[in-house]
Amino acid sequence: MLVACSKPTERVAPSAGASGVTAASGAPSAAPPSDALGAPNPMGDPATGASADPLVRPRKPGTRILALGDTGEGNEAERANGAMTSAVCQAAGGCDAVLLAGDNFYEGGVKGTDDPQWQTKFEQPFDQPGLAKLPFYAVLGNHDYGPHSQGSKPAQIEYMKLPIGTGPGQRPSPKWNMPAAYYSARVGDVEVFAIDTMDFASTAQREEMKSKVAKSTAPWKIVFGHHPRFT
Repeated sequence: MLVACSKPTERVAPSAGASGVTAASGAPSAAPPSDALGAPNPMGDPATGASADPLVRPRKPGTRILALGDTGEGNEAERANGAMTSAVCQAAGGCDAVLLAGDNFYEGGVKGTDDPQWQTKFEQPFDQPGLAKLPFYAVLGNHDYGPHSQGSKPAQIEYMKLPIGTGPGQRPSPKWNMPAAYYSARVGDVEVFAIDTMDFASTAQREEMKSKVAKSTAPWKIVFGHHPRFT
């Protein structure tokens, strides 16, 4: 899902197109074209097989954040997902960040910062031109750690501390961001609040995140986690 946040004082008209992307603009509009972003299909013309220009239109003002979840399988479907999300960001004129909503590594998380799954289930699938310079803000899911997972919670937090490089003890890109199990980050006009839904009972988490939200001066605030807070 791609969310575009404009000035909060303007009316926001959400729309969904054939691409499955949800966008929000600064003013209500007529029915969306074939793509909710007002652009040709980023995968090209299915009738002729012609390629589409990835830079379909110039960037308009606003903060664009792409949200994904349950991605970590390292298979052809995840690689295709990475290519499509890259194309969506390029068609939008560029994105500002990606939210990873947990279950980052199926079936049982990663064992350490040197686990090969970092490459096959994160770095390689998202090594795409439209995602190259984007921060990925991640949270933990039930496949990442917990009673039904063998995964290491600290490993997903420590990975972002590795230096950038191609040698042992390094990571190939700065994409991955998880400074703690729960945290906040400012992205343009938006502040995102990442929560650990595997630890809903934590008083420390509840109080710290309440304080962060209360102190935030961002026009837009987004709280995200793997499980819904209320159902």
